Amino acid sequence: MRTFHFGALALTSGVLALSLFSTGKAVVRLIQPWEPMSGAGEIGRSVRGVIVVSAASDREVDLGTLDHTLLLVFDAECGACDANLANWINLLAETGGDGVGVIALGMGDTVALREYWDSFNGRIPVFWTDSASMSATGFRGTPTTALVREGRIAAEYVGVLNAREQEQLVAAVRGAKGT
Repeated sequence: MRTFHFGALALTSGVLALSLFSTGKAVVRLIQPWEPMSGAGEIGRSVRGVIVVSAASDREVDLGTLDHTLLLVFDAECGACDANLANWINLLAETGGDGVGVIALGMGDTVALREYWDSFNGRIPVFWTDSASMSATGFRGTPTTALVREGRIAAEYVGVLNAREQEQLVAAVRGAKGT
């Protein structure tokens, strides 16, 4: 099952739902049938000029300067991101020796973003951006897992990764370096 989060809206298995919170319990209301969203934006699109800021040091990075880097796009309050965390850990374990860089990218409170990745003891740099810059990336929701090669999106998966998608990402990482 895939869930895509956009604020209070969630797209789950082709059904748009609105989560309403009352007395601490989430109530999901179906709004309308919805065609399942495609898994990604245009492969090969440039992310040059999209500036993100380190949550730890306020250092700015242009995503277009990245090469052979996995972007883990998340929201600290995204349930699907929580569900995908184990998949990201597996992906990083499988590709760690392949010389791939890793950046976690989120929006919102930098403290919450850093705390989300605390279990990695600072080994994954956490960056944040505003909604305009996030829109400029072409990412369609969280979680998104993307491989950036020479400032362009080489592979992208939206939603909780399945085994086939993880295998494809590992192959893309290894193919990027010829390993």
